[in-house]
Amino acid sequence: MNRKPGLHSLTFLLGIFLLAAPAAAQETFEATVVKAVSGDALEVRRDKAKQTETYHLAGVDAPEPGQPFSKESADFLGKTATGKKVKITPQKEEQPGQKAALILLPDGRNLSHLMLEEGLVWWYRMALPHDPVLDKTEHQTRKLKKGIWSDRDTMPPWAWRSRLEETGGGPIKDR
Repeated sequence: MNRKPGLHSLTFLLGIFLLAAPAAAQETFEATVVKAVSGDALEVRRDKAKQTETYHLAGVDAPEPGQPFSKESADFLGKTATGKKVKITPQKEEQPGQKAALILLPDGRNLSHLMLEEGLVWWYRMALPHDPVLDKTEHQTRKLKKGIWSDRDTMPPWAWRSRLEETGGGPIKDR
């Protein structure tokens, strides 16, 4: 039986389009960096947008407030990116409620890679476990004892947060 396309076909096509819409929202876009929120997060504004958005650098984790190099990490990210138009490619959330993204500077440098090269963040393997660039970069930075790797007792932020929870938010002893 030959049927002409009707309401059912249009409804089906509309459904397919709506299901594909969230994927399209993940495409790369440009935004201007307003400020560094931390050593691994930027507040950005898309062109002509009134509100800002916060994106975390994909695959890396910066020292938490109170940890060595926390201020240096945030300061470096701010000096490097604030006021610049960056390219943002959203990724899946690495932590609940945190938008993660690959963020490129105008010269094409990846901010996650740059922060790792400077020894100001850890490779967050739980988010990007098979990234050869992050793996090689962290290995080289450790070998050079740059930044966080200059402290032989360095503690990754996820361990720091866990210890803070164990102590009820009190000071962390015996690092």
